[in-house]
Amino acid sequence: MGWFTRRSNSWEIKNSLILLGVVGGISFISFGVLTPIAIAVFGRIVNVNRWFWHSCVIALVYLFFLILALFFLVADVDSVYVLAVNFISFYIYVVYMSLDLGEYLQRLDLQNIISLEKNKEYNYDAVISQYNSVQSDSQSTKDEFIYKLEYWKNKLAKPELIKSVDEIIRLTNIIITKDDHASDLFFLRHGSSIVNVLQQYVELDSSYISNPTVIGTKQSLEQVIIQSRVIFENELSNLIEMKVLEVDSEASVYISVLKGRGIL
Repeated sequence: MGWFTRRSNSWEIKNSLILLGVVGGISFISFGVLTPIAIAVFGRIVNVNRWFWHSCVIALVYLFFLILALFFLVADVDSVYVLAVNFISFYIYVVYMSLDLGEYLQRLDLQNIISLEKNKEYNYDAVISQYNSVQSDSQSTKDEFIYKLEYWKNKLAKPELIKSVDEIIRLTNIIITKDDHASDLFFLRHGSSIVNVLQQYVELDSSYISNPTVIGTKQSLEQVIIQSRVIFENELSNLIEMKVLEVDSEASVYISVLKGRGIL
């Protein structure tokens, strides 16, 4: 965990050096004139524009002293005034952005999990905790689903049904691995229904009641369990097809770009 975020120290150091290095470098090279533009670019990355306006105010004040320093230079006064103003511009912008460094790093991290609103303040720890809680709940739901499948499978007697449930478990793990977001929608559509069918079947099978109604219901539930495997297979096939389409689309765009540049 870093100083400002829950990311690593190396991640914070790298992004801090990028921010302060670029801002400081442009300040020094351009005598602070172009620094507000650099700050605006970083502000846009994390959806904050007030830094740009603050830097513009700083730039106006700095510009006054720069003109004054140039006046001394033209008046054949020691050029140390110009150099001093240049160094001041370097330090003043770096110090200013250092004051907002924590917010920049936090928003840079948050943009990976939420859509940031312009200039809106966020409680970093609260957002991260809520996100982790949702992720944990989602993972717990999937683990619980697989656990219930295993539980009811162990109570089945027919090899065909056991084989179907084993295949459902295998396909479930593949779907989770392929696309975590798609698996959330998948569990929402099918999870509780399949578990309920298994539970009802096991309860009827263990009741030892053999009247025509119970037998007919059990046969219907058996068909549902077997067909559920087909449903899972179709879901996985659709997921793979979507991935293939995405890859094909990206490949087509890439080839078009290469052709446009005359490389192909």
